[in-house]
Amino acid sequence: MTSEVLLMNFEAVAVAADSAATIWTEESPGKFKTIIQTGADKVFLIDPDRPVGAVVFGSATFGGCPWRIVFDAYRRYCPRLPSEMTELVRDILAFLGTAGDGASAQLPVQEG
Repeated sequence: MTSEVLLMNFEAVAVAADSAATIWTEESPGKFKTIIQTGADKVFLIDPDRPVGAVVFGSATFGGCPWRIVFDAYRRYCPRLPSEMTELVRDILAFLGTAGDGASAQLPVQEG
């Protein structure tokens, strides 16, 4: 279970999350093993020039790839991030939707 906290006022925003994460691995066809990992990163800086970040929950990975690597790959793919927040969200979702081909082929995503 993930705990996330966001505190916001007119001057600042603070985001925090616990460090436990669940990883599912397939030991054999149809048989999965659940691993609880502590020390996982869940809060990520998306834009180093603006206060834009992401908080993840549920799984420590995206297609077998740690979220830190996913967001690093997104910043390399799109060095000039969209200025509007709605465009940025659409762009990130499109990037995630192409995992394994096209824009995010650099991600070591596990097929399956």
